[in-house]
Amino acid sequence: MRLAPGEPLLQLPTAMICNNIETCVCFALQGLGIAYLPDFSIRDLLADGRLQPILVDYVERTGVFHLLWPASKHPSPKVRVLVDFLCERVFPGS
Repeated sequence: MRLAPGEPLLQLPTAMICNNIETCVCFALQGLGIAYLPDFSIRDLLADGRLQPILVDYVERTGVFHLLWPASKHPSPKVRVLVDFLCERVFPGS
């Protein structure tokens, strides 16, 4: 990975790899590494200062999230609650 033209190749040792958000957050909170996580999963931790963003100028935020459910005149109350929750907590302002 090159950070900018002319800068040397960045070689970081890998000490631990995890595949779930909770474990990554736990290690980051203990100061045991850098975690690349979705904003919604750490919003409160960033707001109260327990985690700090780093490498902001080097991260490009792109992506699309799709939620599909069967079309119906009367959507399931469970589906409606899920959609409302996602809109409010995961994707505020959408």
